Amino acid sequence: MQIKPLIFTFLIFSTAFGFTQTKDTTESKFDQFKKRAYLMGGLGLNFGNVTYVNIAPVLGYRFTKQIHGGFGINYSHYSQNDIKFSTDVYGGNVFGRFFILENLFAHLELEKLYLKWSDGYRYNLENVYVGGGYNQQLSRNAFAGILILYNLNQSPYSPYSNPVIRGGIGFGF
Repeated sequence: MQIKPLIFTFLIFSTAFGFTQTKDTTESKFDQFKKRAYLMGGLGLNFGNVTYVNIAPVLGYRFTKQIHGGFGINYSHYSQNDIKFSTDVYGGNVFGRFFILENLFAHLELEKLYLKWSDGYRYNLENVYVGGGYNQQLSRNAFAGILILYNLNQSPYSPYSNPVIRGGIGFGF
């Protein structure tokens, strides 16, 4: 008679433990970050009388489907042989994007650049870009994009003239 209560108790506890032994399927914070992060940027090369080399990687993050943000670094070397001029430009930026439609977005960017101009002085430039762009999905983890920006803080020392047009390819992780 005492075996029946033991069997009943065993069945109750084994069922309860069976329900609690499900596999934990929650993602780690790093996996969640990788799903929302993307790498994009620019690479520019020109050789001849005018030599121009530009490297500008950018790390972006999808906070929501419509709101993206990120930061980047920028290095450019420019030289012109006929006037014996050469300079290096380096700096960084932070940006925000608001997607109006699936592929069309508004863009705001703050950029800080350091450069040596033809007068021999070093300048610190703070640029504020506003504009928009379009991204086209190429595959599950790749897209191509174009930006048209206007520098609200244009100066005679700015290395870019308005409008600033950028294009590139981005990759998700």
